[in-house]
Amino acid sequence: MKKMKILFYTMLMAIVFNSCNSNDDKTMNNIPTDARVIIIGAGASGLYAGKILKDNNVGFTILEASDRVGGRLKKNTDFTDFSLDLGAEWIHGNNALTYDLATANGIEIFEDTSDGGIWYNDQFHSTIPSSLLPIYIYVNDESTNGIDISLKDWAIGQGYGPDTYDLLDAMSGGSGASASKFSVQQTAVESQNWSAGVGDFKFRDQTYYDLVYNTIVPEIENNIVLNAPVTQINYEGDKIVVTAGGTSYEADRVIVTVSVNVLKNEYITFVPPIPNAKKTAINKIGMEAGMKTYLKFNDYFFENKNISGTAVGSAYYDAAFGKNSNEFVLGVFTMGEKAQTLSNMPEIS
Repeated sequence: MKKMKILFYTMLMAIVFNSCNSNDDKTMNNIPTDARVIIIGAGASGLYAGKILKDNNVGFTILEASDRVGGRLKKNTDFTDFSLDLGAEWIHGNNALTYDLATANGIEIFEDTSDGGIWYNDQFHSTIPSSLLPIYIYVNDESTNGIDISLKDWAIGQGYGPDTYDLLDAMSGGSGASASKFSVQQTAVESQNWSAGVGDFKFRDQTYYDLVYNTIVPEIENNIVLNAPVTQINYEGDKIVVTAGGTSYEADRVIVTVSVNVLKNEYITFVPPIPNAKKTAINKIGMEAGMKTYLKFNDYFFENKNISGTAVGSAYYDAAFGKNSNEFVLGVFTMGEKAQTLSNMPEIS
């Protein structure tokens, strides 16, 4: 039996507000340099918004509810002999802003060329079985015609049974969704508008967190206020008043970069309320549970492999691939309903 150690880790948008008395355009591109801006949230979006304002000599303050920056970007440095990304891990596309940020700052990245495959009917397949080809053709078809239904509902309608459900969840998991909620039609729309280029890239010796923390934060750290959870944004007057941690802040513009679920659960009160059209749009955006698990073995039986379609994880992958490492670390993605089930399980002390 293979020995292993386990590390579990449970895993944007930006809305710009003017005061109601302002007729100025509400986009970041039209924020005047003499404006005072408050950014809510010090995740990747909020930090990058701060960098843009800093580069354009616009005064700003970032209010962050927690005691750290980075949001979902986190890392672990004591489980393996290399740093593990606990949040985002790949740069998708050679035209992505993060790709440019890494190369401009001399951070070594490499293309992930690990071998892909699927697990289906209790067997590993390096190529797609012919019986499953219609599913892949449907998912990769960039046509937006037809009825907007979930991938699972479509597959059931085509006669596919429970033996494919794990694979369907794996295909949907790359978009952070369960197959029962994954819209192929809307994913096709996103694909048609994709501008980040090609290829999937990883960091050689650093992490996604390092990229943001080391290249953006040093320029703007004096503008960040931690432990400042925002509870109200009042934009009915000449100035916007933001209440955070019992303190009031005045601004000409507010950029909201909190997660969709924060907005859905109305942790922040807006005065006046957000227009119904925006509220409806926000509530339509899905945000399911996600979990990453790392397992360390004494045998490299998964070297250079990336396998999807299993009963528990959306994908299993060689987390040490391309790293300067002497250890054998298997990464597991679990998304959607399966992740929620695991998240609801009690912790083992």
